Amino acid sequence: MSVHFYKDLKSTDNFKTLADPGLYTQLPDDWCLAVSDVRDSTNQIKDGRYKDVNLIGASIIAAICNSVKETELPFSFGGDGAVIAFPGKYRKQAERISKGCRKHARENFNLNLAAGVIPVSELYEAGHNVLLAKFQTSEHVSQASFMGDGVLIAEEWVKEKSEADTDFSNSSEIDLSGLECRWNPFPADELAISLIIDVAEAPIEDQFDIYQSVLEGIYQIFDDRTSSPVKEKEMELTFRLKNLWAESKLRSKGGHINRLGYFLKLIFLQLTGYIFMNYDISTNKTDWGDYKPDFIKNSDYRKFSQSLKMIITGSPKMKDKLSYFLESYFREGKLVYGIHVTDSTVTTCFVREYQRNHIHFIDGTGGGYTKASVGFKRRLKELSEMQLSTVSE
Repeated sequence: MSVHFYKDLKSTDNFKTLADPGLYTQLPDDWCLAVSDVRDSTNQIKDGRYKDVNLIGASIIAAICNSVKETELPFSFGGDGAVIAFPGKYRKQAERISKGCRKHARENFNLNLAAGVIPVSELYEAGHNVLLAKFQTSEHVSQASFMGDGVLIAEEWVKEKSEADTDFSNSSEIDLSGLECRWNPFPADELAISLIIDVAEAPIEDQFDIYQSVLEGIYQIFDDRTSSPVKEKEMELTFRLKNLWAESKLRSKGGHINRLGYFLKLIFLQLTGYIFMNYDISTNKTDWGDYKPDFIKNSDYRKFSQSLKMIITGSPKMKDKLSYFLESYFREGKLVYGIHVTDSTVTTCFVREYQRNHIHFIDGTGGGYTKASVGFKRRLKELSEMQLSTVSE
């Protein structure tokens, strides 16, 4: 069994090269995918629950990573859900964890989480594919890039299974250590743009060619050095009680007293964190002056997760140029896209060690990716109708 497949995978430190098919390797067929999706997330976010949606969407990543410590695992976060791959020998363990995540979402957040495990071999037998590349964001943290249609099919299969499976008796206690949301929103200088781009059906080589052209076009509009949505000068630890209470519900175990105790502990940690970071204090395990610069390097504001997803900042003029550029590709039937614009971004963090080993899932404030998916789905339907019209003619 290829337990260390991802750990040993060659990486790139240049995001733009992730549109090169030569960097991708097929996920071994003795691995599995675990996927999650918060159902009815659009309406939940309309009700102001985007932090809850983000935390529950990412819960399967933290729970499986905390359980499978033998090797490095590839994962990707999508705002209201996630995907993570792992060696097949952990399948039963991951299935119990998936049920545990669903149970936790329902009982503590009143959210319906679809989550489950799909063996990669079943996807391959059905004619689907899962390709993987590795983007090294810093010395200690990498970001997985998933391509091929296998992840989308796995999501569809898991949603179908979850609707029929309401028995949580085989669920396990989940460890969500490291899953945090302790920062205020990061204000954009002008606009924060949440972007989803998916190349229309085509041979995989043609898909990569289009992605390469799209990335080149995007970075002709936006400066790669300044388009990151997270700036060190804008980073402020949150003391908003609503946000801290969300983490308390997520991480505390037991009843209301334990939850209140965790909440009070969290306020204390925020106060000490503020002092340590602002005065560059070092403790036995952590040089806190490094945390913010490492945070920026390890932020996943751009990624390939079956489609290209980005959170970029720029001016209204840049946004209009981007829309015009993508619309031209859409009208040619080459891709489908969705855009949502807001004035700031938020993060959900997975911290394994405060010294360098932490990754930060960036989303637009108010559910940027989820709201961008509304326009994406509308254009996807429109493209299908355009293709049917062409065939009928």
